[in-house]
Amino acid sequence: MEARNKKIENWFSMIRQGQIVLPRFQRREAWSDKQIVSLLENIFRSPPLPIGTLLTLEVGNKELFESRPIIGAPCSHEKPQAHLLDGQQRLTALWRSFTGD
Repeated sequence: MEARNKKIENWFSMIRQGQIVLPRFQRREAWSDKQIVSLLENIFRSPPLPIGTLLTLEVGNKELFESRPIIGAPCSHEKPQAHLLDGQQRLTALWRSFTGD
């Protein structure tokens, strides 16, 4: 296991290109507007509060799980590089808030 820091721009690029997807066993988007606003408030406060980590599983040569794109992500026919195992609600909330999807 290896920890890596990524900027939100990198995460958004991975979503746009279909490089990061959700395994089908993940629940659907479930956060309320209030939870999303709270996440954004934590990011924009001074100093910002941490919003947690994301856990991914590198796909490698073969996807171990059937997958689906993050809500609002463009369809891609490329093989994904990673499955998002933890952090779906946070990353989806950020993606949809900042891209308008």
